[in-house]
Parts: sequence; C-alpha cells; structure tokens
Amino acid sequence: MMRISPRNWGSRSRTDEHGTILRRLGVSFIALVVSLASVLAMSVAAGACTTISATLSTTPAVIGTSATDGAKVSGTSGTPAGTVTFTLYSGTSPSGKLVTGYTADTVILTGGQATSASTGTLAVGSYYFMVSYSGNATYSSATSTAEPFCIAFQTATLSTTPAVTGTSATDGAKVSGTSGMPTGTVTFTLYSGTSPSGKLVTGYTADTVTLVNGGATSVSTGTLTPGSYYFMVSYSGNATYSSAASTAEPFSIAFQTATLSTTPAVTGLSATDGATVSGTSGMPTGTVTFTLYSGSPTSGGTLVTGYTADTVGLTSGQATSASTGTLAAGSYYFMVSYSGNATYSAITGTVELFIITPSSASTTPKTGTSAYKIPTSAPQTGAGGSAGVTFNAGLLSIGSLMLLAGLGVMGFMLRRRRNA
Repeated sequence: MMRISPRNWGSRSRTDEHGTILRRLGVSFIALVVSLASVLAMSVAAGACTTISATLSTTPAVIGTSATDGAKVSGTSGTPAGTVTFTLYSGTSPSGKLVTGYTADTVILTGGQATSASTGTLAVGSYYFMVSYSGNATYSSATSTAEPFCIAFQTATLSTTPAVTGTSATDGAKVSGTSGMPTGTVTFTLYSGTSPSGKLVTGYTADTVTLVNGGATSVSTGTLTPGSYYFMVSYSGNATYSSAASTAEPFSIAFQTATLSTTPAVTGLSATDGATVSGTSGMPTGTVTFTLYSGSPTSGGTLVTGYTADTVGLTSGQATSASTGTLAAGSYYFMVSYSGNATYSAITGTVELFIITPSSASTTPKTGTSAYKIPTSAPQTGAGGSAGVTFNAGLLSIGSLMLLAGLGVMGFMLRRRRNA
C-alpha cells in the first residue's frame, strides 16, 4: 500500500488515482454483499414467522341431559397439530355465563381432531361451546363461533300398582328414566266410581310422597265400602324430567264374608237362641233375625204361631233372641240370618234344632179336685169302733164312698161272727 503524505497530495499520479478508485469500489462491493446478506437473512426470518390459516369446525352432540363437542382442524399444508380447548357457557352468545363445575377442557389433536369430555348432567336450558385452536409452526391459531345446543326435559316413565287388603287399599308408584334416577314427588288421589266420571273420596286427602330410589307408596285408604275405585297418580318432575300423570288405576272393594254361629238354649218348656257374627275386616255390625219353626226342616217346618221373628242389633258381634215362651212337647228349630253391613255381606245360618220333651212339663196337679190323705192309723169310736177318716174340705169321691161301704160291711160281718 502506498503512503500519501500531505506534501505530495498535489503531485499524485494517475495510477494512484485509479488505485484509490478501485479500493473504494471494493469497499462498496463488500458493503453491498453484506447488505444483500442482511436482506436475505431478514427475508428468511420473516418467512419463519408467517403461518397459514387453519379451518376449525365444531359439532356439539347432546345425549339426554349431557353433551360433548367435537372439533376438526384442517389446512392446506398437511394435518394440523396442536391442541383444542373447549369452554362451556349457559345461556345464549355472547351474554352467556361460564357453567359452574365444568373446567375448560384442553385436548391434543389426533389426526386433526379432538373431542371434549362430557359436560355431565345439565339442567334443562340453552348452552353453547366456544372452541379455540392453539395453532403450531405451520398454522395460526383459530377460534370458533359459538356452538349452541339445548338440554330438553327428559320423559319419565310412571307406573303404578294398587294393592287391596280387605276393605282398604294402597297404591305404589315407580318413576324411571334414561338420564339418571328421577327425583321429586308423587301425588296419589283417590276416586270412587269409574274413570273419568268418578268422584273424590270424602275423607281421603291427596297424598304427596317424596320419591326414594324412584319409588313411592301411598298411605292406606282406610276402610272403604264395597264398590269400584281408582287412583290417579301424578309425578312432579324435576330439573331433568318433565312432569307426568298416570292413567286411572282401578280396583274394587268386595263385600267381606262374615262367620255366623248360633247356639240354642232350652230351659223347661221354652228356648232362646244366641248368635255370634265375626269377620276379618273389623267387628261386624248390623242385625240378626231369629225365626222359630216347629217340626223337621227336612219335611218342611211350620212357623210357630205366636212367635214373631225377632230382630236384634249386634253388640260386639253378638245377639240373643227373645224367649220362645211356653212350647208344647216336640221338635223345633231356629233359622238365623245376618243383615250384613257396608263391609260384610248378608248371611243365612244353618238349621238349629232343639227338642221340648214331656218331662220338661210341670207336674203340679190341676185345680178343681182337692187332694186327700188316708191316715196310717185310725182312732176307734163306739163299741166296735169305726175307722176314722180324715177328709180335706169334707168332699168325698165315689171311690172313697165305696171304700167306706166295704169297710162297714166287713165290720158287720165280724160282729155277727163273734155273737154267734
């Protein structure tokens, strides 16, 4: 390199000038190369930050009272990778609120697709998912529009089964569904007659019972008179299931059969009859009628004249007839019938035979003839004496006169024999 001092600047040769120009051109060329390299490097760097837009589509799926959301991410430069985040809102977009208990669900894409976890049981209403794609080195991030869906009331199945016990009944209800065990209440209402023209049964208040494991049983109807009845059952519904009402559940209360037993009792020339009426559905009430016949039931008995059929009210299930009064010796029988009541059907008892015997009659003598007595020893009067006779009321029967005459004759014959 040639040195240039101040003193020879004015006398430089042309050759030196050319060298200086060339040196300056070389520096400029290097600067240009550096500048181009910088631009190229910047271009490469700028190219690394540029991504392609991905297409994000979502499809919510409702199953009963829960939902899931499916997302698909696609693009023009291969299958997108990354994650998708699902966020759940209640209400309508954009004013919805985050659903309590549902945490935003981030899922890694597999083959460009992802599915959210289930929302779990949701109350009836409107909801929507918001879905966001994270993006990657090739594709930019993306956010979906709101994906609305609805949870509708589910339909519950209500089945009922009335049960009759004697003169009362209960009803059992079962509520089932496909979206979990139904909760809420069941109300039982009792009608008499036939549906739909029946009438509410007086004294039976509609019974509302809380479901336990989907089941409920009504209280007893209490004692019902024989006839036709039916229950109507309604389910209240809850946040998942809509309310439901059953069809009429008919049942019948039949007359109960009572047991009638009788026991005649003979006292001298008269008789009474006792009856006991019993049953399995409470103490029978009503009346018992006693009818008296003479003769044999097989040959056709005859109503006893003067004995009116005796109707007696039951007391603690028992009744006793009036006395028959004095009866002639012979065969008799009672026929007993029970009237029945609102619970028990009427009954006619079996034949109750009894006999009045002659030995049952009184042995008291008839009035009109005085009794008499012959003494065992008679006092003597007069020479020969005569048998003394004591009479009651001074009256003699023909037999007594004949006896006295015979005694007189015997006395006369004895005296004559002595005198001879």
